[in-house]
Amino acid sequence: VCSSDLHSGDQAVVWSIGLAEDGTLIPPGAPVPVLTSATWSYGLGINNAMDVSGNMESESVVFSNAPFVAIAGQEAELLPTPRRTTSGAARDINDAGIAVGSLNIRDPGYKTGPGHEYAYLWKDGEAIDLNTQISDDSGWQLNRAGVISNEGLIGGYGQFDVDIRGFQLIPNEPPTSPGITVSPTSGLVTTESGGTASFDVVLDSE
Repeated sequence: VCSSDLHSGDQAVVWSIGLAEDGTLIPPGAPVPVLTSATWSYGLGINNAMDVSGNMESESVVFSNAPFVAIAGQEAELLPTPRRTTSGAARDINDAGIAVGSLNIRDPGYKTGPGHEYAYLWKDGEAIDLNTQISDDSGWQLNRAGVISNEGLIGGYGQFDVDIRGFQLIPNEPPTSPGITVSPTSGLVTTESGGTASFDVVLDSE
């Protein structure tokens, strides 16, 4: 995935490269545009399903450099952005359709200016500031997420102790749902005359 000078401006396109039986690569055919209604667009990430992420500008966008995701075979959709966003880009997308990138957001009270860059993740139609997913006392300001793996690992850069440094975010294991296990669950017999049966109840998580 990349951009190509089509008609009046650069547009995100996809080339499909095949693999011959002898293992050699089959040259790609003509580039396939990802969007049809953008003034310009750039493809920045692609997954194994050929879903594409990037940034674009069109008449329907109130600011330039708007992040988008284009599901394979479908028209691209703009990703949600918070108020005061001035620009942004979705720089990668994994096979689960989770995209990462960054947004430039103007500080409250300012009517002009580019604002500051914040690392973002888009999942299930929601824009998530990755700075809200780390400890408040970590010392990090995450500026840009550049890649995301199918396992959810995210790489990018940000500020730590003033300097610009690379970061890797590793998702936490989801908490185990509380519950109990009862055994045995069959073969228990009681009687009206007071006969009893025994069973064990074990807590599944703390």
